[in-house]
Amino acid sequence: MRRRGPAPWRRAPREDLTPAARRVIRLNNGFQLLFNLLWWMPVFYAYQRDAGLSDGQIFGIQSIYYIAFCLFEIPTGLVADRIGARNCLWAGAVVMTAANLMPVFSPSYPGFLLHFLAIAAGRSLTSGAASACLYDGLRAEGADAHYLRAEGTARALGLAAKVVCWPLVGPLMMLAPQAPYVLSAASAAGSLGCALALPRLAPRDASGARRARGGAPAGGARPRCCATPAPRCGSCGRRRGSPCSWCRAWPSSRCRGSARSTSSSRCCCTTASARATPAVCSRR
Repeated sequence: MRRRGPAPWRRAPREDLTPAARRVIRLNNGFQLLFNLLWWMPVFYAYQRDAGLSDGQIFGIQSIYYIAFCLFEIPTGLVADRIGARNCLWAGAVVMTAANLMPVFSPSYPGFLLHFLAIAAGRSLTSGAASACLYDGLRAEGADAHYLRAEGTARALGLAAKVVCWPLVGPLMMLAPQAPYVLSAASAAGSLGCALALPRLAPRDASGARRARGGAPAGGARPRCCATPAPRCGSCGRRRGSPCSWCRAWPSSRCRGSARSTSSSRCCCTTASARATPAVCSRR
């Protein structure tokens, strides 16, 4: 009888997640929840009407916002490739924090227009960078199979937070009319803390592959993994390439040189002179 493989919609078990991978997931959940928790969303129309704006001005700002958001997607994508996804996250959180405070200090048409333009810029900076940062962080720990589950959990938590928090906006506005915008700024500031706490990843080279922080072996060849699955580094315990890009140590379970896995216990180390010599990978 033919044996079927695992269904693609089934979730991967979480027992194999490293502490670093769990930390990446928790920080991503916190960032997604706090960044998108816009307390003013249910009442922004009434707030702007109380500030003296007409319907034409309110809906005109909304039209400008959506056009700006589409236009900002192109340059912010280039910025994310240039400075990195993690830096884009904290930059977007800073912009979002400032944007949520603009209606508090300038409750007028120019203030609301700048508010929504800054919201468009902040959301554009993080729209793809958050997913990229989550995937790269899990892949660095050998847990990229958990990406879909982690992404779905983060979005579900964000929706649940809105269901719980948005009904409280009315009573809060009775105490202080600016409360929704102040709380939104505080939430964005909390997402900034989550972005800054995310681990730094090794930079990418021109081909898109991540470079190790350690030096290359004596032969001049770029090191690659030579064991499957990747064992842990003997110095820091993380599942990384050789040399370890976290602690710059040469794990004993790797072969020095550009390596290609040929079996579960042997590999070929290619030197700069293109001579291949078989070697045995010591695996723990």
